[in-house]
Amino acid sequence: MTDSILFSEKNGVGLALLNRPDALNALSHELIAAAHGQLEKWSADPAIRAVIVAPNGGRAFCAGGDLRALYNAKGDLDFGAKFYDIGYRLPYIVANFPKPVISLIDGIVMGGGAGLSIHASRRVLTENTLFAMPECGIGLFPDVGANWFLQPARGIPDPVGLFIALTGYRLNAAEMLPLGLGDYYVESRNIPKLIEALQKDNSDIDAVLQSFSSLPIQQNIILSNQCWIETQFGQNDLGAITAFAPANDFQNIAMRHIRANSPTSMAIAWQAMQKSFDKNLKQVIEMEYHMAQHCLRGEEFFEGIDAAVIRKDRNPAWKPHTIDRLDWQKVERHFQPLSHLRFFL
Repeated sequence: MTDSILFSEKNGVGLALLNRPDALNALSHELIAAAHGQLEKWSADPAIRAVIVAPNGGRAFCAGGDLRALYNAKGDLDFGAKFYDIGYRLPYIVANFPKPVISLIDGIVMGGGAGLSIHASRRVLTENTLFAMPECGIGLFPDVGANWFLQPARGIPDPVGLFIALTGYRLNAAEMLPLGLGDYYVESRNIPKLIEALQKDNSDIDAVLQSFSSLPIQQNIILSNQCWIETQFGQNDLGAITAFAPANDFQNIAMRHIRANSPTSMAIAWQAMQKSFDKNLKQVIEMEYHMAQHCLRGEEFFEGIDAAVIRKDRNPAWKPHTIDRLDWQKVERHFQPLSHLRFFL
């Protein structure tokens, strides 16, 4: 057992509380395994009619995977294979859960945290919600099914999903809702009452969520810049996409992230979005698993973690450090399944 995630049941509603607030609820292997096991139990339990996933206080729903644990296990490919095996099964379980899953995204949600929340059947956002897929900044790529849920087929205008993947732009609730990345907006102060109402005997899940729902108070800055995103990120060349002279604060933020990102990661992410266009979630996650295993066998990912989490200088030495020096054959190898690793959902 682990205290990193707490489980309880009331009137047929399971409640899973992420309980690592000091670590921004980072997904450790133990937390993932516990969540995986409990969801399987609740799935088979006829007494459970719905599941709520929420943070147990703090400022994050979940800021992603436990990068420090991965760094400390550098070179242990068996640990990496197991970490991503169970880590990538979790979002698939959430997405295909036979009962309503309500994610209360009250705080920061990034990377692996999106796998536990964005795939839920009901996503509740608050004024504290801040969503991003910033993996290109640590030498990885947007994963946990992001190459599926950021596609136009999911309701995100083309190429806004690619913009999110390449820049790691941080979206608020007002920006997420129109893009289909959330379903309801509830003020944070009302979340405890919402949980209580959802756990009442025979409550109507959707009626309760609607009764607490209101309109977000933030600005939708993506919407006001959507024409520029479509023009700039709709190009068919990564070098052209990432080479622009910022004309406003929004574009400055995008460029700042692009300059900080790993060129190799952006190339992998760009290719992954293209290759995932007509794939289903199962196919995407299976592809992402092998991509992640290739990253564990290189240096870029660990250099990114080192710069962000270990030495904390935010100054990674990317190789290469510019897109024009990319080895595209090396990029393409990330999409070749490793025959000795079997991962099927």
